[in-house]
Amino acid sequence: MKFYHSLITAYETVDSHTAITSFRIVTVQIAPFIYINETTHEWQGYCIDLLTEIQGIMNFEYELYESPDGNFGAMNEQGEWNGMIKELIDKRADIALGTLSVMAERENVVDFTVPYYDLVGISILIRKKKEETSLFNFLTVLNRTVWLCILGAYFFTSFLMWIFDRWSPYSYQNNREKYKDDEEKRVFHLKECLWFCMTSLTPQGGGEAPKNLSGRLVAATWWLFGFIIIASYTANLAAYLTVARLEQPIESLDDLSKQYKVQYSPIKPSEAYTYFKRMAAIEDKFYE
Repeated sequence: MKFYHSLITAYETVDSHTAITSFRIVTVQIAPFIYINETTHEWQGYCIDLLTEIQGIMNFEYELYESPDGNFGAMNEQGEWNGMIKELIDKRADIALGTLSVMAERENVVDFTVPYYDLVGISILIRKKKEETSLFNFLTVLNRTVWLCILGAYFFTSFLMWIFDRWSPYSYQNNREKYKDDEEKRVFHLKECLWFCMTSLTPQGGGEAPKNLSGRLVAATWWLFGFIIIASYTANLAAYLTVARLEQPIESLDDLSKQYKVQYSPIKPSEAYTYFKRMAAIEDKFYE
Protein backbone atom coordinates (compact mmCIF):
# COMPACT_ATOMS: atom_id res chain seq x y z
CA MET A 1 0.00 0.00 0.00
CA LYS A 2 2.79 2.35 0.84
CA PHE A 3 4.51 1.44 -2.42
CA TYR A 4 1.32 2.19 -4.33
CA HIS A 5 0.97 5.56 -2.61
CA SER A 6 4.61 6.46 -3.40
CA LEU A 7 4.09 5.47 -7.01
CA ILE A 8 1.08 7.74 -7.32
CA THR A 9 2.99 10.64 -5.76
CA ALA A 10 5.91 10.15 -8.11
CA TYR A 11 3.54 9.96 -11.09
CA GLU A 12 1.88 13.25 -10.09
CA THR A 13 5.27 14.90 -9.74
CA VAL A 14 6.41 13.74 -13.15
CA ASP A 15 3.06 14.63 -14.68
CA SER A 16 3.37 18.23 -13.42
CA HIS A 17 6.53 18.70 -15.52
CA THR A 18 5.91 18.79 -19.22
CA ALA A 19 8.39 18.14 -21.99
CA ILE A 20 7.83 21.62 -23.46
CA THR A 21 10.99 23.73 -23.76
CA SER A 22 11.29 26.48 -21.15
CA PHE A 23 13.39 29.65 -21.38
CA ARG A 24 14.56 32.20 -18.86
CA ILE A 25 14.14 35.64 -20.41
CA VAL A 26 15.77 38.79 -19.05
CA THR A 27 14.46 42.23 -19.94
CA VAL A 28 14.55 45.94 -19.11
CA GLN A 29 11.41 48.04 -18.81
CA ILE A 30 11.05 50.58 -21.60
CA ALA A 31 7.49 51.69 -22.32
CA PRO A 32 5.69 51.10 -24.62
CA PHE A 33 7.81 48.11 -25.68
CA ILE A 34 7.83 46.27 -22.37
CA TYR A 35 6.66 47.32 -18.91
CA ILE A 36 4.69 46.14 -15.87
CA ASN A 37 1.08 47.26 -15.67
CA GLU A 38 0.59 49.03 -12.34
CA THR A 39 -3.01 47.82 -12.08
CA THR A 40 -2.71 44.16 -13.08
CA HIS A 41 1.00 43.82 -12.22
CA GLU A 42 1.50 41.88 -15.45
CA TRP A 43 4.01 42.33 -18.23
CA GLN A 44 2.67 44.29 -21.21
CA GLY A 45 3.94 46.01 -24.31
CA TYR A 46 4.91 45.37 -27.89
CA CYS A 47 7.65 42.88 -26.96
CA ILE A 48 5.21 40.86 -24.84
CA ASP A 49 2.73 40.73 -27.72
CA LEU A 50 5.51 39.63 -30.06
CA LEU A 51 6.69 37.00 -27.57
CA THR A 52 3.14 35.68 -27.16
CA GLU A 53 2.75 35.24 -30.91
CA ILE A 54 6.08 33.40 -31.16
CA GLN A 55 5.09 31.21 -28.21
CA GLY A 56 1.88 30.22 -29.99
CA ILE A 57 3.86 29.17 -33.07
CA MET A 58 6.81 27.39 -31.45
CA ASN A 59 5.05 26.07 -28.29
CA PHE A 60 7.42 26.89 -25.44
CA GLU A 61 7.26 28.23 -21.92
CA TYR A 62 9.20 31.09 -20.43
CA GLU A 63 10.07 32.81 -17.19
CA LEU A 64 10.47 36.56 -17.50
CA TYR A 65 12.50 38.63 -15.08
CA GLU A 66 14.05 42.10 -15.03
CA SER A 67 17.79 42.75 -15.28
CA PRO A 68 19.20 43.09 -11.73
CA ASP A 69 21.04 46.35 -12.47
CA GLY A 70 18.44 47.67 -14.93
CA ASN A 71 20.97 48.08 -17.74
CA PHE A 72 20.88 46.82 -21.30
CA GLY A 73 24.53 45.87 -21.48
CA ALA A 74 27.71 47.90 -21.74
CA MET A 75 31.36 46.93 -21.56
CA ASN A 76 33.73 48.81 -19.26
CA GLU A 77 37.42 49.47 -19.77
CA GLN A 78 38.32 46.11 -18.21
CA GLY A 79 36.17 44.27 -20.77
CA GLU A 80 33.48 43.36 -18.25
CA TRP A 81 29.80 43.47 -19.20
CA ASN A 82 26.74 44.47 -17.22
CA GLY A 83 22.99 44.37 -17.73
CA MET A 84 21.22 41.87 -19.94
CA ILE A 85 24.42 41.01 -21.82
CA LYS A 86 26.04 39.89 -18.56
CA GLU A 87 23.01 37.72 -17.78
CA LEU A 88 23.41 35.98 -21.14
CA ILE A 89 27.17 35.56 -20.84
CA ASP A 90 26.86 34.09 -17.33
CA LYS A 91 24.08 31.80 -18.65
CA ARG A 92 21.58 32.96 -16.06
CA ALA A 93 19.27 33.82 -18.96
CA ASP A 94 18.62 32.17 -22.29
CA ILE A 95 17.07 35.13 -24.10
CA ALA A 96 17.25 38.91 -23.71
CA LEU A 97 14.04 40.67 -24.72
CA GLY A 98 13.71 44.41 -25.21
CA THR A 99 14.91 47.43 -27.14
CA LEU A 100 18.51 46.25 -27.29
CA SER A 101 20.52 47.97 -30.03
CA VAL A 102 22.78 45.93 -32.27
CA MET A 103 26.42 46.95 -31.73
CA ALA A 104 29.70 45.44 -32.84
CA GLU A 105 30.88 44.79 -29.26
CA ARG A 106 27.65 43.02 -28.36
CA GLU A 107 27.71 40.90 -31.52
CA ASN A 108 31.08 39.53 -30.44
CA VAL A 109 29.59 37.88 -27.35
CA VAL A 110 25.89 37.29 -28.13
CA ASP A 111 23.72 36.55 -31.16
CA PHE A 112 20.97 38.91 -32.33
CA THR A 113 17.74 38.21 -34.14
CA VAL A 114 16.62 40.32 -37.09
CA PRO A 115 15.85 43.80 -35.66
CA TYR A 116 12.14 44.59 -35.63
CA TYR A 117 12.63 48.33 -35.07
CA ASP A 118 15.78 48.94 -37.09
CA LEU A 119 14.27 51.01 -39.90
CA VAL A 120 13.54 53.91 -37.57
CA GLY A 121 17.07 54.28 -36.22
CA ILE A 122 18.02 57.27 -34.09
CA SER A 123 15.68 60.20 -34.54
CA ILE A 124 16.57 63.83 -33.84
CA LEU A 125 13.84 66.16 -32.65
CA ILE A 126 14.60 69.86 -33.08
CA ARG A 127 12.27 72.77 -32.51
CA LYS A 128 11.33 74.31 -35.84
CA LYS A 129 13.08 77.59 -36.35
CA LYS A 130 10.70 80.51 -36.55
CA GLU A 131 11.47 82.74 -39.47
CA GLU A 132 11.22 86.33 -38.32
CA THR A 133 10.00 88.69 -41.01
CA SER A 134 10.17 92.42 -40.44
CA LEU A 135 10.47 95.54 -42.53
CA PHE A 136 13.31 96.68 -40.28
CA ASN A 137 15.61 93.66 -40.65
CA PHE A 138 18.17 95.90 -42.32
CA LEU A 139 18.65 97.66 -38.98
CA THR A 140 19.80 94.44 -37.31
CA VAL A 141 22.99 94.41 -39.38
CA LEU A 142 24.59 96.90 -36.98
CA ASN A 143 24.37 96.91 -33.23
CA ARG A 144 21.94 99.28 -31.54
CA THR A 145 24.83 101.08 -29.87
CA VAL A 146 26.43 101.71 -33.27
CA TRP A 147 23.20 103.18 -34.62
CA LEU A 148 22.93 105.47 -31.59
CA CYS A 149 26.53 106.62 -32.09
CA ILE A 150 25.86 107.37 -35.77
CA LEU A 151 22.74 109.32 -34.83
CA GLY A 152 24.66 111.26 -32.18
CA ALA A 153 27.46 112.05 -34.66
CA TYR A 154 24.85 113.25 -37.17
CA PHE A 155 23.28 115.78 -34.79
CA PHE A 156 26.65 116.88 -33.42
CA THR A 157 28.10 117.51 -36.90
CA SER A 158 24.98 119.40 -38.03
CA PHE A 159 25.08 121.58 -34.93
CA LEU A 160 28.84 122.22 -35.30
CA MET A 161 28.43 123.18 -38.97
CA TRP A 162 25.60 125.58 -38.08
CA ILE A 163 27.74 127.26 -35.41
CA PHE A 164 30.71 127.70 -37.79
CA ASP A 165 28.54 129.06 -40.57
CA ARG A 166 26.62 131.29 -38.19
CA TRP A 167 29.66 132.96 -36.58
CA SER A 168 32.39 132.65 -39.22
CA PRO A 169 33.16 135.98 -40.99
CA TYR A 170 33.92 134.02 -44.19
CA SER A 171 30.54 132.30 -44.48
CA TYR A 172 28.03 133.38 -47.09
CA GLN A 173 25.47 134.72 -44.63
CA ASN A 174 28.11 136.94 -42.94
CA ASN A 175 29.92 138.03 -46.14
CA ARG A 176 27.31 138.26 -48.88
CA GLU A 177 29.19 140.96 -50.85
CA LYS A 178 32.16 138.68 -51.39
CA TYR A 179 30.08 135.86 -52.88
CA LYS A 180 27.48 137.96 -54.71
CA ASP A 181 28.77 136.82 -58.12
CA ASP A 182 28.70 133.09 -57.24
CA GLU A 183 25.93 131.08 -58.87
CA GLU A 184 25.31 128.88 -55.86
CA LYS A 185 24.42 130.68 -52.67
CA ARG A 186 23.43 128.69 -49.60
CA VAL A 187 22.73 129.85 -46.08
CA PHE A 188 23.51 127.04 -43.61
CA HIS A 189 20.99 127.57 -40.87
CA LEU A 190 20.26 124.62 -38.55
CA LYS A 191 17.59 123.09 -40.75
CA GLU A 192 19.85 123.30 -43.81
CA CYS A 193 22.76 121.75 -41.90
CA LEU A 194 20.61 118.78 -40.88
CA TRP A 195 19.56 118.31 -44.49
CA PHE A 196 23.15 118.60 -45.76
CA CYS A 197 24.49 115.95 -43.36
CA MET A 198 21.65 113.58 -44.12
CA THR A 199 21.95 113.81 -47.92
CA SER A 200 25.74 113.50 -47.69
CA LEU A 201 25.30 109.88 -46.59
CA THR A 202 23.53 109.05 -49.88
CA PRO A 203 24.98 108.77 -53.39
CA GLN A 204 22.92 111.84 -54.23
CA GLY A 205 25.37 114.08 -52.37
CA GLY A 206 24.87 116.93 -49.96
CA GLY A 207 24.78 119.75 -52.50
CA GLU A 208 26.60 123.07 -52.19
CA ALA A 209 29.28 122.98 -49.46
CA PRO A 210 29.89 125.83 -46.99
CA LYS A 211 32.02 128.78 -48.15
CA ASN A 212 34.06 129.15 -44.98
CA LEU A 213 37.11 126.99 -44.32
CA SER A 214 35.94 125.74 -40.92
CA GLY A 215 32.61 124.62 -42.37
CA ARG A 216 34.34 122.83 -45.24
CA LEU A 217 36.63 120.98 -42.81
CA VAL A 218 33.57 119.81 -40.89
CA ALA A 219 31.87 118.77 -44.13
CA ALA A 220 34.97 116.89 -45.34
CA THR A 221 35.26 115.08 -42.01
CA TRP A 222 31.60 114.13 -42.19
CA TRP A 223 32.02 112.84 -45.75
CA LEU A 224 34.92 110.64 -44.67
CA PHE A 225 32.93 109.37 -41.71
CA GLY A 226 29.95 108.65 -43.96
CA PHE A 227 32.13 106.76 -46.44
CA ILE A 228 33.45 104.49 -43.69
CA ILE A 229 29.99 103.89 -42.24
CA ILE A 230 28.44 103.04 -45.62
CA ALA A 231 31.32 100.70 -46.51
CA SER A 232 31.07 98.94 -43.14
CA TYR A 233 27.30 98.63 -43.39
CA THR A 234 27.50 97.17 -46.91
CA ALA A 235 30.13 94.62 -45.85
CA ASN A 236 28.15 93.57 -42.76
CA LEU A 237 24.94 93.32 -44.78
CA ALA A 238 26.59 91.04 -47.33
CA ALA A 239 28.05 88.87 -44.56
CA TYR A 240 24.69 88.75 -42.76
CA LEU A 241 22.84 87.56 -45.86
CA THR A 242 25.57 85.05 -46.73
CA VAL A 243 25.65 83.48 -43.27
CA ALA A 244 21.85 83.21 -43.23
CA ARG A 245 21.95 81.23 -46.47
CA LEU A 246 24.91 79.05 -45.49
CA GLU A 247 23.31 77.89 -42.24
CA GLN A 248 22.53 74.21 -42.80
CA PRO A 249 19.82 72.38 -40.87
CA ILE A 250 20.75 69.39 -38.68
CA GLU A 251 19.50 66.30 -40.49
CA SER A 252 21.76 63.52 -39.19
CA LEU A 253 24.06 62.52 -36.35
CA ASP A 254 27.05 63.65 -38.42
CA ASP A 255 25.57 67.13 -38.75
CA LEU A 256 24.91 67.22 -35.01
CA SER A 257 28.43 66.11 -34.07
CA LYS A 258 30.14 68.59 -36.43
CA GLN A 259 28.51 71.71 -35.00
CA TYR A 260 28.83 73.47 -31.63
CA LYS A 261 25.84 75.83 -31.72
CA VAL A 262 23.19 73.35 -30.58
CA GLN A 263 23.88 71.70 -27.22
CA TYR A 264 22.85 68.06 -26.90
CA SER A 265 23.09 65.24 -24.36
CA PRO A 266 22.53 61.52 -25.12
CA ILE A 267 21.31 58.96 -22.62
CA LYS A 268 24.05 56.88 -20.98
CA PRO A 269 24.34 54.09 -21.87
CA SER A 270 22.71 54.10 -25.30
CA GLU A 271 23.55 53.70 -28.96
CA ALA A 272 23.68 57.47 -29.39
CA TYR A 273 26.04 57.83 -26.40
CA THR A 274 28.37 55.20 -27.88
CA TYR A 275 28.33 56.96 -31.24
CA PHE A 276 29.28 60.38 -29.85
CA LYS A 277 31.86 58.84 -27.51
CA ARG A 278 33.58 57.20 -30.47
CA MET A 279 33.44 60.43 -32.49
CA ALA A 280 35.09 62.29 -29.59
CA ALA A 281 37.79 59.60 -29.31
CA ILE A 282 38.51 59.85 -33.04
CA GLU A 283 38.85 63.65 -32.80
CA ASP A 284 41.18 63.34 -29.81
CA LYS A 285 43.44 60.93 -31.69
CA PHE A 286 43.35 63.12 -34.79
CA TYR A 287 44.49 66.23 -32.93
CA GLU A 288 47.13 64.49 -30.80
